[in-house]
Amino acid sequence: RKAHTVAYVSTEAISAGAMISTSCEDIIMREDTTIGASAPIIMGGELEGAEREKMESFIRATFSRAAEANGYPEALLRAMVSQKLEVWQVYNRKKKENEYFEKEYLPGDPNTYDLDNKKLVVAEGELLTLTAAKAEEYGIAF
Repeated sequence: RKAHTVAYVSTEAISAGAMISTSCEDIIMREDTTIGASAPIIMGGELEGAEREKMESFIRATFSRAAEANGYPEALLRAMVSQKLEVWQVYNRKKKENEYFEKEYLPGDPNTYDLDNKKLVVAEGELLTLTAAKAEEYGIAF
Protein backbone atom coordinates (compact mmCIF):
# COMPACT_ATOMS: atom_id res chain seq x y z
CA ARG A 1 0.00 0.00 0.00
CA LYS A 2 1.33 3.42 -0.89
CA ALA A 3 1.57 6.15 1.72
CA HIS A 4 -0.95 8.98 1.85
CA THR A 5 0.99 12.20 1.23
CA VAL A 6 0.16 15.51 2.90
CA ALA A 7 1.86 18.89 2.48
CA TYR A 8 1.69 21.28 5.40
CA VAL A 9 2.17 24.93 4.45
CA SER A 10 3.22 26.89 7.52
CA THR A 11 4.22 30.16 5.79
CA GLU A 12 4.34 29.95 1.99
CA ALA A 13 4.62 27.42 -0.80
CA ILE A 14 5.94 29.33 -3.77
CA SER A 15 7.97 28.17 -6.74
CA ALA A 16 9.33 24.68 -5.99
CA GLY A 17 7.36 24.68 -2.72
CA ALA A 18 4.11 24.87 -4.69
CA MET A 19 5.29 22.06 -6.98
CA ILE A 20 6.11 19.83 -4.01
CA SER A 21 2.85 20.69 -2.23
CA THR A 22 0.63 19.99 -5.23
CA SER A 23 2.41 16.67 -5.72
CA CYS A 24 0.88 15.57 -2.42
CA GLU A 25 -2.63 14.13 -2.15
CA ASP A 26 -3.70 16.75 0.39
CA ILE A 27 -2.51 20.25 1.19
CA ILE A 28 -3.11 21.76 4.61
CA MET A 29 -2.47 25.48 4.86
CA ARG A 30 -2.35 27.59 7.99
CA GLU A 31 -4.24 30.87 7.95
CA ASP A 32 -2.31 33.74 6.39
CA THR A 33 -0.22 31.50 4.13
CA THR A 34 0.15 31.49 0.35
CA ILE A 35 0.74 29.03 -2.49
CA GLY A 36 1.65 29.60 -6.14
CA ALA A 37 3.97 31.82 -8.19
CA SER A 38 5.96 29.02 -9.83
CA ALA A 39 7.14 30.57 -13.08
CA PRO A 40 10.73 29.75 -13.95
CA ILE A 41 13.29 32.48 -13.33
CA ILE A 42 17.03 32.83 -13.67
CA MET A 43 19.29 35.04 -11.61
CA GLY A 44 20.92 37.96 -13.39
CA GLY A 45 19.02 37.67 -16.66
CA GLU A 46 15.71 37.02 -18.33
CA LEU A 47 14.17 33.92 -19.79
CA GLU A 48 12.64 34.66 -23.17
CA GLY A 49 11.36 32.94 -26.27
CA ALA A 50 12.01 29.23 -26.74
CA GLU A 51 14.16 29.04 -23.60
CA ARG A 52 11.27 30.31 -21.42
CA GLU A 53 8.72 28.09 -23.15
CA LYS A 54 10.94 25.03 -22.77
CA MET A 55 11.17 25.54 -19.01
CA GLU A 56 7.51 26.56 -18.60
CA SER A 57 6.31 23.61 -20.67
CA PHE A 58 8.04 21.13 -18.38
CA ILE A 59 6.81 22.83 -15.20
CA ARG A 60 3.23 23.16 -16.54
CA ALA A 61 3.27 19.44 -17.34
CA THR A 62 4.47 18.67 -13.82
CA PHE A 63 1.61 20.69 -12.36
CA SER A 64 -0.89 19.10 -14.78
CA ARG A 65 0.26 15.65 -13.70
CA ALA A 66 -0.11 16.63 -10.04
CA ALA A 67 -3.62 17.99 -10.70
CA GLU A 68 -4.69 14.77 -12.41
CA ALA A 69 -3.17 12.54 -9.73
CA ASN A 70 -4.56 14.48 -6.77
CA GLY A 71 -7.81 15.99 -8.03
CA TYR A 72 -6.77 19.64 -8.06
CA PRO A 73 -8.14 22.06 -10.69
CA GLU A 74 -5.59 21.76 -13.49
CA ALA A 75 -6.22 25.18 -15.01
CA LEU A 76 -5.45 26.86 -11.68
CA LEU A 77 -2.24 24.95 -11.13
CA ARG A 78 -1.05 25.71 -14.65
CA ALA A 79 -1.77 29.43 -14.02
CA MET A 80 0.77 29.29 -11.18
CA VAL A 81 3.43 28.68 -13.85
CA SER A 82 2.50 30.73 -16.90
CA GLN A 83 1.51 34.37 -17.25
CA LYS A 84 -0.06 33.71 -20.63
CA LEU A 85 -3.08 31.85 -19.22
CA GLU A 86 -6.46 33.36 -18.42
CA VAL A 87 -8.58 31.20 -16.10
CA TRP A 88 -12.31 31.39 -15.46
CA GLN A 89 -14.53 29.86 -12.78
CA VAL A 90 -17.80 28.50 -14.21
CA TYR A 91 -20.59 26.84 -12.24
CA ASN A 92 -21.54 23.38 -13.50
CA ARG A 93 -25.31 23.10 -12.95
CA LYS A 94 -25.38 19.30 -13.28
CA LYS A 95 -22.51 18.62 -10.89
CA LYS A 96 -23.52 21.56 -8.66
CA GLU A 97 -19.94 22.74 -8.32
CA ASN A 98 -17.54 25.28 -9.77
CA GLU A 99 -15.08 24.25 -12.45
CA TYR A 100 -12.06 26.10 -13.79
CA PHE A 101 -11.19 26.61 -17.46
CA GLU A 102 -8.44 28.25 -19.41
CA LYS A 103 -9.97 30.87 -21.73
CA GLU A 104 -9.61 28.79 -24.90
CA TYR A 105 -11.38 25.82 -23.27
CA LEU A 106 -14.40 27.66 -21.85
CA PRO A 107 -17.53 25.50 -22.21
CA GLY A 108 -20.30 26.57 -24.53
CA ASP A 109 -23.31 24.64 -23.20
CA PRO A 110 -25.60 27.04 -21.26
CA ASN A 111 -27.75 24.11 -20.11
CA THR A 112 -24.85 22.58 -18.19
CA TYR A 113 -22.85 25.71 -17.31
CA ASP A 114 -23.93 29.07 -15.90
CA LEU A 115 -22.02 31.05 -18.50
CA ASP A 116 -23.67 34.37 -17.67
CA ASN A 117 -22.08 34.38 -14.20
CA LYS A 118 -18.60 33.09 -15.01
CA LYS A 119 -15.89 34.72 -12.91
CA LEU A 120 -12.37 35.67 -13.96
CA VAL A 121 -9.90 34.12 -11.50
CA VAL A 122 -6.59 34.83 -13.24
CA ALA A 123 -6.11 37.48 -15.91
CA GLU A 124 -3.62 37.01 -18.72
CA GLY A 125 -0.32 38.54 -17.64
CA GLU A 126 -0.70 37.44 -14.01
CA LEU A 127 0.74 34.51 -12.08
CA LEU A 128 -1.65 32.79 -9.71
CA THR A 129 -0.79 33.01 -6.03
CA LEU A 130 -3.52 32.05 -3.58
CA THR A 131 -4.14 32.77 0.05
CA ALA A 132 -5.09 29.82 2.23
CA ALA A 133 -8.76 30.90 2.09
CA LYS A 134 -8.78 31.09 -1.72
CA ALA A 135 -6.89 27.79 -2.04
CA GLU A 136 -9.60 26.18 0.09
CA GLU A 137 -12.41 27.85 -1.88
CA TYR A 138 -10.90 26.60 -5.15
CA GLY A 139 -10.43 23.02 -3.92
CA ILE A 140 -6.66 23.04 -3.66
CA ALA A 141 -6.14 23.02 0.10
CA PHE A 142 -7.89 22.82 3.42
